[in-house]
Amino acid sequence: MQDTATIEKTTTSKGVSRMLGLSLHSWEDLMLLSLGAAALAAVLVIVSTWAVVRMQRNEARESAATIAALNNHTARLQADNLALQAVLLPRHIELHGDKAGALFAPMAEFGTVSFALQPVNDAEARNLVGEILLALAFVGISATLDETLTAVNPNTVAEGVMVSFPKGNARLEKAGNALADVLTNAGLGVGTMPVFRYGITPQDPKDIASGLVNPIHLGVVVAVGQRPVSQMVEWLKRGRPASFAEPVADKIEKK
Repeated sequence: MQDTATIEKTTTSKGVSRMLGLSLHSWEDLMLLSLGAAALAAVLVIVSTWAVVRMQRNEARESAATIAALNNHTARLQADNLALQAVLLPRHIELHGDKAGALFAPMAEFGTVSFALQPVNDAEARNLVGEILLALAFVGISATLDETLTAVNPNTVAEGVMVSFPKGNARLEKAGNALADVLTNAGLGVGTMPVFRYGITPQDPKDIASGLVNPIHLGVVVAVGQRPVSQMVEWLKRGRPASFAEPVADKIEKK
């Protein structure tokens, strides 16, 4: 009997300790798993925080770029609107003070060249021609008024100001280009485009004598049409080119 009691005590003292039904080793394993999960959660928090911050920065940059593009577009529309308003105003050559003399000073060397101005039948165009005649007179050039275009419907004549001169005559070509440049500096071009100028082929005197062709002016001719409203619209539509010979803006962007 005594031996049996001793065996039972020994068995009881060597029993495994438990809590909530789990042994010490089980709690140790569970703790390790919890620490691993906590570490993984911390990593996930760090990664997600980095992703959120990066996405927010990207969105901020995209938003800033979009706002800048919209601001540029708005500024462009405002500038286009101002350009359209300006082209509707009457054209003028500044005649007060010495401004006309300074502006037309490059023409002084062409005092012996024949100049003719041809306005269309339009009050604003005729007034502009009168101012150009006065400005040329300031530098000693006595230009003539040619009424040829007044008999033509002004809507059938090209808008704006055009300068022509006979081809093959170096002095007349120089005078024509000089006058076109002066008129460009006076603001008579379309947008940033210069006043249009071109050379014409001289007519055969025999054809003129026989009446086969109408004689043309043998000097520099300035044709003044109505205000270049449609040309200004086309210039803006094409993306403000330096000349209408350039490709339109959308084609340039696609290259």
